[in-house]
Amino acid sequence: MRFYHTFSSSNILTRRLTSRVVSYYFLTFFLLFGLLLSILCPLLFRSSLKKSKEYAKFTADQYHQALSSMQANMDAMIYGTNVSSLLEVYADTPSDSNKAIVEQALQSFLSSFSKIKFCMIETEDETLLRSFSNSSTKAMELCSADTYYQALKENANYSYYSAVLPYDLFENQGSFPCYSIFSSRKVVLNNRAYIFTLFYNIDDCIFNSQRLGNDVFSTYWVLSRTGNTIYSASSEKLPLSQETVGAFSQNVRYTAEGVYCMAKINSIGWTIITFSSWLDFFSGLYPVLGTVILFFLLPPLLFYFTVVPINNQFLKPLSVLTHQIARYSAGQDMKTEIHTGDEIEQLSISINEMIEKINTQIEDIKRHERQNCITQYSLLATQIDPHFIYNTLNMINILARQNDQKDICAVNTALSKILKERFSTKASIFETIENELDTIEQYYIIMKYRYQNHVLVNIDAETSLMHEKIPKNLLIPIIENSFYHGLSKDNGIIQGQIDITIYSIRDTITIEISDDGAGISEEKAAYLKAHQFRTPDKDRTHIGLSNVYERLQYIYHEDFILDLSSHLGFGTTFSISIPRKKATEWIEEL
Repeated sequence: MRFYHTFSSSNILTRRLTSRVVSYYFLTFFLLFGLLLSILCPLLFRSSLKKSKEYAKFTADQYHQALSSMQANMDAMIYGTNVSSLLEVYADTPSDSNKAIVEQALQSFLSSFSKIKFCMIETEDETLLRSFSNSSTKAMELCSADTYYQALKENANYSYYSAVLPYDLFENQGSFPCYSIFSSRKVVLNNRAYIFTLFYNIDDCIFNSQRLGNDVFSTYWVLSRTGNTIYSASSEKLPLSQETVGAFSQNVRYTAEGVYCMAKINSIGWTIITFSSWLDFFSGLYPVLGTVILFFLLPPLLFYFTVVPINNQFLKPLSVLTHQIARYSAGQDMKTEIHTGDEIEQLSISINEMIEKINTQIEDIKRHERQNCITQYSLLATQIDPHFIYNTLNMINILARQNDQKDICAVNTALSKILKERFSTKASIFETIENELDTIEQYYIIMKYRYQNHVLVNIDAETSLMHEKIPKNLLIPIIENSFYHGLSKDNGIIQGQIDITIYSIRDTITIEISDDGAGISEEKAAYLKAHQFRTPDKDRTHIGLSNVYERLQYIYHEDFILDLSSHLGFGTTFSISIPRKKATEWIEEL
């Protein structure tokens, strides 16, 4: 952060000098860097390719040694022990005791070699003779399900090597993984055919290949003579077809992903395919690049911490002035104090005077705009006044005919308070909920006289919301609508109950006004909501609800909810949801 701040606040001359020096420096660096890469890349490529080929051959040698050792053990089991003579005895007298003697001999043979995990002999009548130190269930299941193993029964003088087997093939093998492979060979002894099978541990082969190969290639695959995968050092399949593998040029193939190298085990026809991504292939270049980048960063840092501060020291007053002007925004009270006794100081004084004049003009514009907004809202609010005043004066006229002076005074006092609040000249379009409810109480006084206490109004509001502000004169149009439309009977009598509930949920104030009148049809309710609560009446006498909607939309735009729910015979409920803090934000915007 310090580096950025110092550079951004420096003067134009410093930036221009820095830009030119950096441009020449980068140009020179990239030319030298390109020359270095053009020399290093071919050398590194040849070195990495040589290593990849050597490690592919090394991996092939590892597998060849493992398989050669396995075949030597197979020959020892068949010809170097007494297993053959014991098989002849068992073939002549196939008793359980003779079978146990053969299996004991197999177990003795297995115990002599640490790499052999399990051995098994299958006779012509498919009897299995096996060692018993390790669990043999999975091993025998693998053999019986293996296509090539079953083919041995039909072919003489045929040997087969399986794919690398999973870790959990044998029990009691400890916490270390155990990679195994089995080899089967069909042998004719004393005119009888037997299938000899050895399960051989090849942990050393795989671990040595992976440990030594991690420095050069990413992964490798072992393919059989037919192209099947014997082993894969990763979960990915070999992305090359058998035809592609057969068309390797000098045992190497280059792709967009990396480099493939091949080595063959000619004695059994296996193929080792190693793969090195280009990132791994050129991994020897990373230390060189790190060193080059380190030396590349040193000169700019030295330049920045020496030349730039010295240059800024001479031009600091001008830098401060330009930085302050860049930070200025309309209406912000900002002054720049520079005392240099030259033209820069005079420029600073002129800019301070200009900012002061701009701020004064902005305040004047804000006052006019605020007054215009209040006037526009007031025009919307007073649209409903003539209708309400007409009804109230008509009621006073009726009371005058009855010569009821006390009631006339009460109604006239309530009307005066309502009109005083309605036509208040206070520079605000918001009012507290407490004052709005007080206005509703005055309105209710008028309505009680007019309808002879046939309407009951209940108010339930959270005490904590009394000083929250909502749009002025918002509730009376809805309550008046409840009187004249919700509770009005067919015989002209207005009778019923109106409930006003005010509560908050998180940052939202919700006002619900319900009546127990006749309600309206679902079709009419849907029409009102779809047309912003405008009725289809041509004379426009029912403007209360649409006026409320227009005022809410004027203040909150789309950030409010005015909802209506009603069913015939079950009354009507109006719900208003508005942001709790919008009054303060709206005034601040002005």
